[in-house]
Amino acid sequence: SYLETELAACHRQLERPQPEPAPQPTMTDNQAELLQASLASTEDLVIIWDLKLKPLIISPSFKHFLGYDVRTLARRPINRETLSQYMTSDSAKRLLQILSRAMDELKLQPERLPIFEPFELELVRENRTTLLTETRLSFVSAADGRPRAIVSVTRDIDRTRQSCDKYQRLVEDSCNAAFELDAEGRITFMSQAFAQICGYAPNAVYGQPLEA
Repeated sequence: SYLETELAACHRQLERPQPEPAPQPTMTDNQAELLQASLASTEDLVIIWDLKLKPLIISPSFKHFLGYDVRTLARRPINRETLSQYMTSDSAKRLLQILSRAMDELKLQPERLPIFEPFELELVRENRTTLLTETRLSFVSAADGRPRAIVSVTRDIDRTRQSCDKYQRLVEDSCNAAFELDAEGRITFMSQAFAQICGYAPNAVYGQPLEA
């Protein structure tokens, strides 16, 4: 099947022999515990994978996202069975394509770590309902620049939108003037209070520098 073909290609890329890197210090148990503790309060699902795609650290929010005990994923490398349990078939295909492409890039330019664009995944909870998420992947490099691990950060899109909508309403209903600028200092948003206090209509100032 397509999924099996992509999965096999991805694993072939991961298993190809690489030049022997210089020995690197491994994470101690205390360091792992500190890292795990630092992830305890995050709302996002954070997983650190080794280069064989086996999870090393999983944030406790795994339970919130999917309903499963974190131990169900611990030490399980990505394979067809794992993917079909935690995400839809289309999302599994997308993830494998992204990983396979990254491994191809890494083979061509081992000194340059690939950069991932955010992408959507539809996860499957233990109760078989689905959850639309945005995932960001990034390589973690050793001192010599070689990749040592992959970090994935997954965010609940619906919850993020709800939070944005809530803060948007707070700003819009506030009697205090509020505005937003882009990286060049141009106005991209103004609250009703800002417009009333300054006497400008929003459409007249959007895209204009604040000092103007």
